[in-house]
Amino acid sequence: MTPQLHMTCATGAALLALLLPALACSETTVTVLTQAPPGRQAFVDSETRTLTISRGVAVALECTAWTEQYAGPCRELGIELDDEALVTVLPVHLDALPGQTVRSHAGTVDETTVVGPQDRAGVVLVGAAAGAATLTVSTPDGPPVTLDLVVAEPPAPPADE
Repeated sequence: MTPQLHMTCATGAALLALLLPALACSETTVTVLTQAPPGRQAFVDSETRTLTISRGVAVALECTAWTEQYAGPCRELGIELDDEALVTVLPVHLDALPGQTVRSHAGTVDETTVVGPQDRAGVVLVGAAAGAATLTVSTPDGPPVTLDLVVAEPPAPPADE
């Protein structure tokens, strides 16, 4: 299952918000698309809203949003960090090819098989220095998603025997 972070309009009962989205509700979803190489980290803890990556690892993120007026890739995608020295942010072009299974444009967690090319909004983060920061993903198409970013030192190479 692909880790995802959601910011919904629900302020009360989280379970009810998941089962019955309110009218006039908007949502922004950030999905981690790539995995870390062996021995490195790139994962989301959705309970603590934390993205952890190893220094030197690149991780691709996709952003989708929906409101009453729009459902699709985040337009004018913005990434803000309170410590820009920790990661390098690279804009990317993501395109789903025919036959690929991707997240629905309807703003649901249902997956769909792409019939033709489909634009997707995303960025790549490259861990540059160990430390912690706050990362905010924003779009005019929905509420911002804020999460804690942890860039960890990679494990030490094995000692020579």
